[in-house]
Amino acid sequence: MAESMVGLKRSHRCTEVSSADIGKKVTVMGWVAKRRNLGSLIFVDLRDRSGILQILFDENIIGKEGFDKAYALRNEFVIAVEGEVIKRSGAVNENLKTGDIEIAAKTLRILSESETPPFPIEENIQTKEDIRLKYRCLDLRRPDIQSNIIMRSKVATLTRAFLANEGFLEIETPMLTKSTPEGARDAQVALPVIEQSGTCIIRHKTLVKLQEFPETFNISYGEEASCLDWVLKVISSLNSYQNQVVEEMEKLTQNLSTVDREICDELHYIEFCNLNAAEGYKSYKRLKELQQKRRAIKNSFEMLDAVQVVVSGASKIEKLVTDPAKKSYTLREPETFIHAWRG
Repeated sequence: MAESMVGLKRSHRCTEVSSADIGKKVTVMGWVAKRRNLGSLIFVDLRDRSGILQILFDENIIGKEGFDKAYALRNEFVIAVEGEVIKRSGAVNENLKTGDIEIAAKTLRILSESETPPFPIEENIQTKEDIRLKYRCLDLRRPDIQSNIIMRSKVATLTRAFLANEGFLEIETPMLTKSTPEGARDAQVALPVIEQSGTCIIRHKTLVKLQEFPETFNISYGEEASCLDWVLKVISSLNSYQNQVVEEMEKLTQNLSTVDREICDELHYIEFCNLNAAEGYKSYKRLKELQQKRRAIKNSFEMLDAVQVVVSGASKIEKLVTDPAKKSYTLREPETFIHAWRG
C-alpha cells in the first residue's frame, strides 16, 4: 500500500551523503536496487540518479512495524528513508562512492510498490532491444542511460549559458495553424475570386493534379453584355470540370482502400511474428510510409470535396438564372398590416 510523502523533504541525494555527514540525520529517497535479508538485519541498496547508498534496517532501531515494512520491500519499490549516517561496520565497498558509510533507518515510507521488472535495472545488460523499447520508462532508469541524459542536459545548459553571456536571445517561433480532422494540414481550396474588371479567376493549390485544369481562366464582358450572360459563362466553365472531379475522387477512394489493406497486413505481420530490432525498425518505417501516403490521399480528397461543392453548386445557380421562379409573399400579420394601410 503506497504511503504519502506529506511532511517529507529530501535532504540529500544518495551520493551527496559522505563520511563528513556521519552522525547527522538525513532524508533520502529512491528506488530499491537490491535487498539482502540477514535475519535480524536487512540491507537495501537505494538508487537514485546520482548513484547507490546502502540502508541498514535494524529492528532495534526502526521498530517491529518498520522492520516488517522493510521485509516486504522488493526491487524497484520507491521508498523514503529517514535515518542517521553511520560508518559501515563491515568491509568498505571501493566500487561505490558511498562505500564507507550507510544509513541506519529510523523511519520508512513506501511511496510506490512495483511488480517484478522484465529486466534488471543495471548497466550493460544483455536484454533484447525490443523488450527495452517496450518498457522504455524502465530502461531510462539504468545508470548508463541516465548518465547520457545528464550529459546531454549539461551540454545544453552550458550552450545556453554561453550564448546568453554573448548577448544572444533564445526565441521560440511557434507555427500558428488551423486544426483539421485527424490532424491533417489546412486545405487550400480552389475558390473563385471576382475582380472589379469583370474577370473571374480561380486560384487552386491541390495535391492532385487535374488533367488540363488551368491555373486561371478569364471570362470578360463588355459594357454591352449583361451580368446574366457573364454568370452563364462561369457556370458553363465550372460544369465542364464536374465529371473530372468525380473521377478523381473515385480514384482517391480506391487508393485509400488499398493503403488501408496494406496497413492492416503490416499490423498483422507485427502481431503474429517475433521481430528482432532490425526487422522491427523496417516494419516501423513501412508503417510510417503507409500512414504518410494515407494522409496525402485524405488531404487531396478533402480539397477535391470542397472543389466539388463549388462545381456542383453551378447547376443550382443555372436553374435560378434560366428558370426563375415566380415569388409571392404571404402577410405574416395581415390584420395589423391592413389596419395600418387603411389608416
